[in-house]
Amino acid sequence: MPPNDSTPSNVAATDSEKKTTAKTELEKLESCWNDSAEEHFVMFADIMGFRQRLIDSKSHKDFVKRFKIFDDTLKKQSKPLMLGGGLKMTTFSDSIILVTSCCDKDALNRIAKAAIRLVQIGMKHGFPISAAIARGFFTHEEENNFSVGQALVDAYELQSQLFFYGIALHHSMTQDIEEYGSSNPFHKVPIPLKSGVANHCILSWHRLKTTLSSGDITKDAFQWLDKIEEPVSGRPRVYVQNTRDVIERVNELYPYPPQKHL
Repeated sequence: MPPNDSTPSNVAATDSEKKTTAKTELEKLESCWNDSAEEHFVMFADIMGFRQRLIDSKSHKDFVKRFKIFDDTLKKQSKPLMLGGGLKMTTFSDSIILVTSCCDKDALNRIAKAAIRLVQIGMKHGFPISAAIARGFFTHEEENNFSVGQALVDAYELQSQLFFYGIALHHSMTQDIEEYGSSNPFHKVPIPLKSGVANHCILSWHRLKTTLSSGDITKDAFQWLDKIEEPVSGRPRVYVQNTRDVIERVNELYPYPPQKHL
């Protein structure tokens, strides 16, 4: 009876098909970044008080050492969320940009988790973060270090209005949050803006553990804020107090664990 060698050839064919499919998907994903007709989720974040912290440091070398620890930790812990190429991060000086390749459920989950991780790591290492996320058209050419688009403008402008540390969501995100946002701590609360107070959807960074699993780290958040507050006076302390107030308002309106309705 002749040997049956159909199984090995089928396995080889299957492996080959998988590689071809993976290559096609990767090429499709890469094309999204430069496709002006493709919408993306874009986060713009600012490390608050960066200039003053640089001035107040014992030395330039000391500041670079502290900042490098923060930057290395951020890149290492964000790497799992970058797997597959659907999320990219760019840093320059005191600004950080996150962008997804599309606007589906997975993309929203990735950028939400990455934004929360960014704020938590920043707070823990004494680099408070203010950030905003928007949806819209965006073009990113990595080889030319070129980024432009309405989503980036919207995220930047909203971030520049915030008067607390945390993550606000632009109104362009409303439908996506309603459809896909149940797995992340999106909450609508009054937040302090430089022009006043307004109801806004935010991403409550204290409502996931540092492992990004469900939980509440209010105690840790307040301890980090206390340390950030110690070496500053005036306006920076207002940011700290406003952040405490936002956290307390979230906890008041959205208790953890969620209350069961009988």
